[in-house]
Amino acid sequence: MLYHTKLSFFWLDDREVMGYALWQLEGNSLKDQILISPRMRPFSHEKQAFALIPLTNHAVWIYPTRLHFSFDQIVDIPLRGPVKGFTSELDLERQRIRVFGRHRDGYFVYHVYAYAGQVIVKGQKGIDLDCAFSIDKMGEVASYERLYLGCDKKQDMAQIFRRSDPREYFPLWFSTGQQVVDPVDSGMHLEKHLENHLTGDFASLVEVFETGFRSLMLPLGEDDRFQGVVPVDEAKLGRPSPFILRRGYQLIRDLFFREEKGELVILPHLLKGFVFGKLTNLQAGPFVIGIEWSKKKLRRMTVKSSREDRVNLRLPKGIQSFRLRVKGERKKEVVPVGKPLAIGKNQTLILERFEK
Repeated sequence: MLYHTKLSFFWLDDREVMGYALWQLEGNSLKDQILISPRMRPFSHEKQAFALIPLTNHAVWIYPTRLHFSFDQIVDIPLRGPVKGFTSELDLERQRIRVFGRHRDGYFVYHVYAYAGQVIVKGQKGIDLDCAFSIDKMGEVASYERLYLGCDKKQDMAQIFRRSDPREYFPLWFSTGQQVVDPVDSGMHLEKHLENHLTGDFASLVEVFETGFRSLMLPLGEDDRFQGVVPVDEAKLGRPSPFILRRGYQLIRDLFFREEKGELVILPHLLKGFVFGKLTNLQAGPFVIGIEWSKKKLRRMTVKSSREDRVNLRLPKGIQSFRLRVKGERKKEVVPVGKPLAIGKNQTLILERFEK
C-alpha cells in the first residue's frame, strides 16, 4: 500500500497492513487499541559509531577497542581483535548505550550510561571494565513520552538512513530529544535551519535529519558532507548538536499536540504519510494524555489528571461530538465538541467514537 506526502512516498509492508487491519477489528480485545512499537533500541554494526549519552549533553565515539568521549576522555577497551558481530545499541528506554560482540576470548557486553553525576563504563559479560568520569550536569526523564507511527522494521540505523522514512526516525528523534539536558543553540547552521521551521511544515525536520544526523541518532550542527542545504562553518565541522535533538522533539510534538490559550489542541498538523499512530504519556500540566488515530482520523483519547480540574479540548476540524466515559465506570454519554470536561483527581476520561 502506497501513501504519499509532498516530500516522500511511504510504503506499508504486509505486517504493517495486518497491524492496521487488527486495529480496525470490532468485538475483540484489540478493538480500540493500536499496539505500540517494539522498544526504542536503534543499533549500528559500524566499526565507528557515535551517540549521545542519554541524560547528558555529551557524546561518545565507539570503536571496537576504544571509547572517545566529547569531554576529552579516552577509554581503551581490553579486547583481542578482530571483533566479530560488533554492535552499538542506543537503548532509549533504559537510558544507556549497550556495546556487544565477539572477540578472540568469547562474547562480551558492556554498557555506557550516566548516573549520579558521572558517566560510567561497566562490563556486563566477558570483559573486565569499570570506570567513571564526573560530568557537569545530567538530566532525568521523569515521564517518558512516546510516539509510534506504524513502522515496526528493525531499527538498524544504516537501513533507516537508506530508507529515510519519517515514520521510522521521527519516533527515535522524539525519544532521543527528551534525553538531553538544557541544550543551548550554539549558532551552527543546521540549528538555524531548524529554528526557521514553519508551524505545520516538516520539510526542515526532514532536511536536517538527512543532512546532519549520523550513526546512532546523533546530529551534527554543520553539513560536513557539503550537500548544499545550508552554508558551512568549517571551524565547527564534526561538532554534535544536542540542541537539534531537543528542538526537533518539540517540533515533532507540535505536529500532533499543542497547548494553546488554555486548550489542549489535538492533531493540529497530521500529515498524509502518518496514516495511523499513537502518542502515549503526553505531559500537559496536571494532565497525562494518550492519543490514537487511523486514516488521519482521531479514534481514541485518554486524559488522566493529578487534580480536580476542567479539560478544554480543540479537536480536529469537522468533529461534532464524541462518546465519553470514565475509566472503571459503565456510564457513557455523548458530548458535543466545545464543552469543557470535568475531571476528578486521579480520574481517567476515555473519549471515543468521534462523529462529524
